[in-house]
Amino acid sequence: MNWHHVGLVAAAVGLLAVPVAAQNPYIPIPPAFSTELPPGISVRKTEIGDVYVDSKGRVLYGMDTGTLRVRTRTPNTFCSGPCAEKWEPVAAPSGTPEAPPAPTFGFGGGGGGGGQAQAQAAGAQAAQAAQLQGGGGGGAAARLAPPVGPDWHMTQGPNGPQLIYKRTHLVFVRKDDKPGSTKWDGEGVGLPDEPKVRLWNALRYIPPPPKLVAPSNVMPVFVDGGYAMADSAERVLYVMDKARKCADACKKLVPFKAGVVNQGIGDWTVSRDGDVAQWHYRDKPVFVSQGTPKSADIPAGATILRP
Repeated sequence: MNWHHVGLVAAAVGLLAVPVAAQNPYIPIPPAFSTELPPGISVRKTEIGDVYVDSKGRVLYGMDTGTLRVRTRTPNTFCSGPCAEKWEPVAAPSGTPEAPPAPTFGFGGGGGGGGQAQAQAAGAQAAQAAQLQGGGGGGAAARLAPPVGPDWHMTQGPNGPQLIYKRTHLVFVRKDDKPGSTKWDGEGVGLPDEPKVRLWNALRYIPPPPKLVAPSNVMPVFVDGGYAMADSAERVLYVMDKARKCADACKKLVPFKAGVVNQGIGDWTVSRDGDVAQWHYRDKPVFVSQGTPKSADIPAGATILRP
């Protein structure tokens, strides 16, 4: 059985209801590079946060071609047959820039020649994107991050020119879906002899990260529907609402340490009155959360630093 036929069978299987818990965890969608949207596309609040919707209010879903590219050479035409009876591709408006060839990273798709050079170029672009988006570090996540540039492109889909978001998510709507419904977020697909994987993701809207005037190891992270300031490990920074009165309680907090040569910048100053040099924000000592990175796990009476 060739991959095309496998794709049709898998698509049909993927139409069955599959518990999200049995699939891969939610695939984070990087922040938008700009606020420019294609005609007819807007942002709407839902139970899972802000998402992109079409002119009828139907939630846009991204078919994750990255999930398919390692298994089939035809991810762009994967949703055909039974799949196309349920999912409607969103046509690319006239003038939408064409998507560059997707990196292959040595497997799937592609075709002859230039694969290694293409992967290296894509990797360099991805590293630049990760830095601009506050990703820091390297690793697989940085190497596979979408390159800097327009968020929305045109690519050839099963019915002709189709929108693709971040060059990875082919854009569809679920036919006859209710406006604002995110019911199909996490819908999976199965391939022979493989567990089901998450294929469909509601396209969440994360605004472009703000530019900060802050110490070099402070970065913006998206927390609880808005950006917060965090350290280089993505641990949220906060101040106590009554910093001068927390006394013994403050001794248990973890200070946001400053280097011995650090100088103030913008609203940030360095205090060397205590045992360690500590950053202050608008004259309040800054502390580092000890919960999970990108979480709002802070003590009572504290306020997260927001840009």
